[in-house]
Amino acid sequence: MLRLIFSAAFRPFFLLAGLFACVSIVLWLTSFFGIYSLLPGGSNPITWHSHEMLFGLVGAAIGGFIFTAVASWTGRPPIHGAPLVAMALCWFMGRIVMSLSAYLSPWLVATLDLSYLILVLLVLARELYLAGNRRNYILLAVIGILLLCNLLYHLTAFTALPGDQWGTRGATMTIILLISVIGGRVIPAFSRNWFVLNQIQSPSPTEPNRFDFATIGCTLILIPLWLFIPSHFVTGILLLVAALLHAIRVSRWQGLNTWREPLLLVLHVGYCWIPIGFLLIGVAVLMQQPVSGGIHALTVGAMTTMIMAVSSRAALGHTGRTPSSSPVLTSAFILITMSALLRVLASQSNLAMLIWGAGLFWLVAFLCYLYAVLPLLIQPRVGELGVE
Repeated sequence: MLRLIFSAAFRPFFLLAGLFACVSIVLWLTSFFGIYSLLPGGSNPITWHSHEMLFGLVGAAIGGFIFTAVASWTGRPPIHGAPLVAMALCWFMGRIVMSLSAYLSPWLVATLDLSYLILVLLVLARELYLAGNRRNYILLAVIGILLLCNLLYHLTAFTALPGDQWGTRGATMTIILLISVIGGRVIPAFSRNWFVLNQIQSPSPTEPNRFDFATIGCTLILIPLWLFIPSHFVTGILLLVAALLHAIRVSRWQGLNTWREPLLLVLHVGYCWIPIGFLLIGVAVLMQQPVSGGIHALTVGAMTTMIMAVSSRAALGHTGRTPSSSPVLTSAFILITMSALLRVLASQSNLAMLIWGAGLFWLVAFLCYLYAVLPLLIQPRVGELGVE
């Protein structure tokens, strides 16, 4: 079974992401509310939570997606075997040392935690270079920025350097940039193909053009602004501009006409959380209010929904199944949307009940996700040995 799991990147990394989503929310809720701290050594649950959601959960999903997609982009054989094992082990060791950080040397924690993204960057660079695929060099820049953000997190967390949230702030905007780039490729393409295949009477999603580049450029500019001057009115104004641009962009992809296929509709829903998050953060910055609601719209809303949607579609497609949702998988999509809504509302009201509700919806959503996707990740592709 291990040989099968490490035969393609989507198998180990989407499996790790789903399992970690379940484990981490239990660790977070019990520690945050002081019921019983499962984080040893008195680790700060808020700091741990923000880091692990970005570099743990999202980090695993990025590895699964990129190294599955890069084979299609480059025409090279899929990454498998030893490189995948090495990256998965580095990711796993990162999660262990982050949970035990109070007992370990800060430099050991940083080294092991950073090793995963370093390997991802090196393996991706090798694949793109050997294929001469310059078009996707932007992904090297995005992964490189994410690696620097993680380094910033460790430098500010374990040294006297200022800027205790630089790493997580930078990572948040970098991941949103990645979703903007990748989402702008796959969402309109998947929608267009589905309309044609099912003979749906709908205007075709708009092809990428200068407007899309302007939207991505605005998002790119937000990274240094959100990193260094998050409370400045210029940052607030640009966040509102970005919200408008992303809202117009997603509206051109005809998402409402995909309602018959939840596996496609959820991609549009996930992307819609980006303008919602930017709007909430922009308004909060201009009014000098907490930005937690907007941050959770981007993280629980956009990032987690897109992880669940893209990984489900990839698991179905790359194992020879029809990319169509099941009742259990659709339930997972609904539950994660409810989790995001409750978490955003909790940030505005500080009601503990809403945080509990968001956490429980999250947990059940990922349990449903694993129930639907786990068999696909640990079984051979349809038509191969062992599958009829």
